[in-house]
Amino acid sequence: MKKYFAALATTAVISTAPQAFAVDNTLEVKGIITPVACTPVFSNNGTIELGKISSKELNPDTHKKIRENNIQLVVTCSAPQSFSLNPIDNRRETSTGDWFGLGLTTNLEKLGYFYPAIVSVNDGATPLDPIDSTDEENWSKATSAKPGRYLSVAAIGDTSPIKAENVTFDFRVDTYIAPANGLTLDQDVTIDGSATFDLAYY
Repeated sequence: MKKYFAALATTAVISTAPQAFAVDNTLEVKGIITPVACTPVFSNNGTIELGKISSKELNPDTHKKIRENNIQLVVTCSAPQSFSLNPIDNRRETSTGDWFGLGLTTNLEKLGYFYPAIVSVNDGATPLDPIDSTDEENWSKATSAKPGRYLSVAAIGDTSPIKAENVTFDFRVDTYIAPANGLTLDQDVTIDGSATFDLAYY
């Protein structure tokens, strides 16, 4: 922090030389190129097929959980590496909750959301705790993948990210459909949820 002082002086110098001012004119670009490479891959090609759902299964006034599906996300690194996953909702404007949107009806009504609950995390045979953060500095225990919250791993009982090499996230994906009274269901409606888990090193 710079400290500024006020001073009164009666001495001066009269000079014909131009004045020189100290200016912070340095731009620094810093980073690290790492030889480690990590690849995130979902099981089943990242697809959850819900099949046909009858509108009669839905609740008229409340969200209805229609399916629970299990899926894995495996992050494989060429050497132990600390990383974070940024879950991006590709249907962000269609969600009726805090999680990932499912698309719209033909009348542009929001269909609902899907919720990837974290069942377990392991690095090989070693159990880990899932953690998340909004700024990649302050971490807390995570129970789900959520848009806007970075996801990483920590030792059991801790919340500090660690280096890992072969991490498996086991998710249970719960799908919720919005109340039927607010949806136009006079023809087939396509459920079109989509999320991208963007990986970054740090």
